Amino acid sequence: MNLSSARVAAKRYALESKAGQFTDGDWDALIVEANNQVYHECIAANPDRFLHTQQISYPADAATLNLSTALTYDFVTINAVWRMPESGAISRTNRPEYVEPANHVSDLYNYMSDPRYNSNEATNFRFFVSSNQLQISPIPSSALNLTLYYVPVPNEPSADADPLLSFDNSGSLYPRHHETIVLLAVLRAIAIVEDDPAQFIGIYNARRRAFMDAVGMDQQNQEPAQIRRGF
Repeated sequence: MNLSSARVAAKRYALESKAGQFTDGDWDALIVEANNQVYHECIAANPDRFLHTQQISYPADAATLNLSTALTYDFVTINAVWRMPESGAISRTNRPEYVEPANHVSDLYNYMSDPRYNSNEATNFRFFVSSNQLQISPIPSSALNLTLYYVPVPNEPSADADPLLSFDNSGSLYPRHHETIVLLAVLRAIAIVEDDPAQFIGIYNARRRAFMDAVGMDQQNQEPAQIRRGF
């Protein structure tokens, strides 16, 4: 479902008498808000389904790397970081090594000063994300080839053809359940005009349960640690 079809569906649910109280711009804003909420609910239930993978280079002697410029998309969570011996695809001769996350920035600097790890920095690194800054400890003496697994922020549809539940404005996740987004937008519209939303609440809750059940069944057994950006 794209923004245009979602708007049409929302008007149909709300009936013309109520739908006419909102401009197309109003409906678009309500749909975008609902889209963002459902996207984040999906991430909470199954982050693996929304993962994007990207290879980056962490410069030598760098204390931090700005992920705003290093990554193609802004991110909600960094789920895993792997170090590659060489740039390029994973292979038998280019095997990734897991980079452990530091839970707190103080742990990162304690780790940096620990001689047990600092003496063998080639195979012992940890990372920490603060806002948009990626920090690697100990500071590498040569550039690192890193592969990041992360959940991008949702794309906010603005053109009629823009899809729902997408981060790259091309693909769309869980298209069979986009009605949940429409119903949430309609509920918010009804609340604005102070009408009774009872008839829609039951429908919305049923659709949402079905959607979350589908997301949960799609969840893989392994659950990588989610390293949320620190603000």
